[in-house]
Formats: sequence, C-alpha cells, structure tokens
Amino acid sequence: MAKQDTFDGVKAGLMMYDALLLGVAEQLGMERAVALQSKVMEKMGTTQGKAIKKQVGDKKFNAKTAWPLVNTVDESLGVSAKVMEESPNRVVFVNGRCPIYDAAYELGIDNKIIETMCRSGSVVFLDVMAKQLDPNLTVRLINHRTKPDGFCEHEIVMD
Repeated sequence: MAKQDTFDGVKAGLMMYDALLLGVAEQLGMERAVALQSKVMEKMGTTQGKAIKKQVGDKKFNAKTAWPLVNTVDESLGVSAKVMEESPNRVVFVNGRCPIYDAAYELGIDNKIIETMCRSGSVVFLDVMAKQLDPNLTVRLINHRTKPDGFCEHEIVMD
C-alpha cells in the first residue's frame, strides 16, 4: 500500500475516533474525555512495548536504539519523521504531515484542543511504549504544529 493510501486510511479512521471523543466530551467534558483517552493510550502503549520487548529479548535500549521502534509506529500511521539531532541520550525528530492532526483539523477542532488530544493520546502511547523498553526513556512533544502544513517536534531522552 502506498504511503498516501496509509495516511488517508488512518486519517479517515481517526476522524471517526475524534468524532466519538468529541461526543464523549459533550457528555463528560473535554478534561474527562482526554483523561479517558490517556488511560486507554497508556494501556495500548504498555501492550505494544511489552510485545516489542518480548521480541527483542534482553537488548538494552537508549534513545538512539529506541528511535527506530518509535519511528515504526509513526510510519504505520503514514507519518514521515526526520531526525534533527541524534545521540545515545537524545533523539530529536520532526513529523511532517500527520493524519492525527489533519483528522482533528478537518473536524474543526481548535488547535489547542488538538494539542491536548495529541499530548494525551499518541505522545502518551509512545512514552509508555518506550518505557517498556527502558524505564529511563521518555518521549516528549517539544513543539506542536499550529497549522496543517506545519510540523511537530518530539524528543526521546534517557532520564
């Protein structure tokens, strides 16, 4: 499947997910909705990270060796990432087009809410997944895009 097809398919699925999240927010409030999302993403990140750890065994990870695994998740969503800085203790990368952002944007969701959803969603997932590889790893969102043709900047660090 072409990368554009992957991107479009993921975006379509995320539009349905975001519409559901907005419905939950209408009933429970946005704060509670993103807290529930965060809890789900923690569980999913734990499950994914443990599965990866089981496949690789006792391999030791640092930021640089964890990066390809984090990037695999992004690639599976049709997101392309570019490494800006790389060392064993820190990898900084930027994401270009993002189906997560585009889906929410097309639904008319405000940029601050999109950022909140991202921080409680995919960032939590990636952080918890990385912590399964090594508890000292942290994935953070440094800068969130402010428009569809912008970019997000993330880092993986060894604490």
